[in-house]
Amino acid sequence: MESTTILNDGTVMPMFGLGVYRIDNNCTVGIGIQQSGKKREDVFIISKWWPTSEGANGARRSLDHCLKNLKSNYVDLYMIHAPKDGCCGDAYRALIDAKKEGKIR
Repeated sequence: MESTTILNDGTVMPMFGLGVYRIDNNCTVGIGIQQSGKKREDVFIISKWWPTSEGANGARRSLDHCLKNLKSNYVDLYMIHAPKDGCCGDAYRALIDAKKEGKIR
């Protein structure tokens, strides 16, 4: 079994990972990474946005909040959790812009 997979954009992602149940655990994850002694680029971080009626603004605000709590300039993968309704199209486009800005790898 392979230990990594390659995503459509060429990003290499580990096949095994550990997760946290609540999105507000990003502070704890950030502290854990700092205390581990690992370089940030050696840890693959995935987070997600829970869709709201705020659409693009909510997605950007959520991503910025996540990065602040992680004490990181970027996440490696940012997902739209349970995409639904009409707000996800604008949010997706906003997250594409965030990727271009380097906030999402």
